[in-house]
Amino acid sequence: MPPQFIAMIADLLSPKLGINKHTPMRIEKWLQHLTDKQHIEVVFIPDDEWETRLMGVDARSKPLDKLIELPERFSKDLYCGDWYAIYLILHELGHVSLSHNRILHKDIHYQPSRDENPEFHADLFAVILLIKVMKMPVSPLFEFNLQDGVIDTACHLLNQNHPYQLSLF
Repeated sequence: MPPQFIAMIADLLSPKLGINKHTPMRIEKWLQHLTDKQHIEVVFIPDDEWETRLMGVDARSKPLDKLIELPERFSKDLYCGDWYAIYLILHELGHVSLSHNRILHKDIHYQPSRDENPEFHADLFAVILLIKVMKMPVSPLFEFNLQDGVIDTACHLLNQNHPYQLSLF
């Protein structure tokens, strides 16, 4: 899936998904919109259960079931408008919106190309929504564990200067 296609999908779906620059301040209303209008369920799993079942994973989605699961510890951050918690939901929403299916490869050394990597796709989907629609500054994204090239690709697609790009003018 080429990056331009992912950007187009993010742009087209943002109004339908109820995502706008006010979303970080209206998380409860947004989550209710996802459930009521899009039938996408966001579930917070108790932290001890999460650690037992999904140790080391920050969030997960089941695209076919339109389900996003996060550990309970992120709910407080999310309701406080924390960018990383919002990114996590948007990343998983990317998997759901792009209809990703889990693909298991027998060769553990297999490295998908950028255009076939669902993690790159979901990161790019989330970053485009964060920057373009929610008006998040780019610089905090460097603290997130994003796939290589996501920030550069998003900045290029959105015609934005890279935050560390020097300008002579």
